[in-house]
Amino acid sequence: MTSRRQTIASFFTVAMAALLLGAFVAREGALIASALDRAARALRATPGDREPLYNVIRRMQSLRGLAELGDLVPLPEILDGIELAVGDLTRLFAPPPAVDQVMDAASHALTRISRDVAERGRPDPDAEEAQRFTEQLL
Repeated sequence: MTSRRQTIASFFTVAMAALLLGAFVAREGALIASALDRAARALRATPGDREPLYNVIRRMQSLRGLAELGDLVPLPEILDGIELAVGDLTRLFAPPPAVDQVMDAASHALTRISRDVAERGRPDPDAEEAQRFTEQLL
């Protein structure tokens, strides 16, 4: 009887950890998406303002060190793309045309990923929003 209780307790512990991880990833992804949306709007209004871009990088730190991130494809790839794009933008004197659209596409991709993780426990690796962001990076 004790072995069965331990098995059940282990199962519930693992299930609870997965739920908490999903909630954390969904919440943090939504916060990053919001920072990206603010950055896109700021770049439209004031193209030379870099602070919204720095806010995106700071907001991303909560997910970057997460060991389970690799299991949530395409989230790591989207975060890498955002980090590369923002890094390039902070080094440019003036942002290229339509850069706000790239940030907007990143925001939509992360919003979709966050919603998928919250609803299904994992993102759709073939989500249209993620593909659109990737295409805009190229």
